[in-house]
Amino acid sequence: MIRILDIAAKDLQQMLRDGKTFLFFLILPIVFSLMFTMAFVGGGDSRLPVGFRDEDQSHVSRQLYELLAKSKVVKLVADPSSTTASLETAVAEEDLAAAVVVPPDFGRLVLYGKPARLLFIGDASTPAGMLVESEVLTAYIRVENAVRTAVILEDEAGEQAPFDYTFEKVLDSWAEPPITIVDRTTSAIMKTDNRLEQAARASPGTMLQFAIAGLLVCVTILSPSAKRILSSEC
Repeated sequence: MIRILDIAAKDLQQMLRDGKTFLFFLILPIVFSLMFTMAFVGGGDSRLPVGFRDEDQSHVSRQLYELLAKSKVVKLVADPSSTTASLETAVAEEDLAAAVVVPPDFGRLVLYGKPARLLFIGDASTPAGMLVESEVLTAYIRVENAVRTAVILEDEAGEQAPFDYTFEKVLDSWAEPPITIVDRTTSAIMKTDNRLEQAARASPGTMLQFAIAGLLVCVTILSPSAKRILSSEC
């Protein structure tokens, strides 16, 4: 066994003198590990791209756009030149996760308390479609409730509570709700950056890759040494 280790050490010294061998055994595992980690961690914006077309151009529809633009789930892609047909094509080709079209008179219908529908383009049976549909529905409900609140306050207080001012204030209140639920079991845990958390999840795979690379290096070094000893003994 000692003879094998001695010969392996000499072979290792000779192999490290070669730049290509050094690159293969040391640099490549590090590069592959970084690539493996980045594949899990990802980068940039991870939100779902969603097309948005506003055919109403009202104060209500613009506030709906502002709410969705602040979403952490969807990323609005608003192209003024887009049409309903082009959005359908983009969704079908999977360039967009889904698309939303605000029809004309949307704001007027909401103001008068009448049913107002948004045109949703996407497959709601898929996970991405379900997430987008849920996010759009949440934004729509917030806008509708804000309109109703603003209308009631304006009817009651008149000029002391103008519609536009109350409408925007109610929508802004959603950013900092008066009541929040705090999980006491996890409140003491330090919050980490989302990318660091994803990198931690990828670390077992990275460690496994390093282990495999180490085994390959050991096999590459020890196999010739063992063959030399066995051939010399025979």
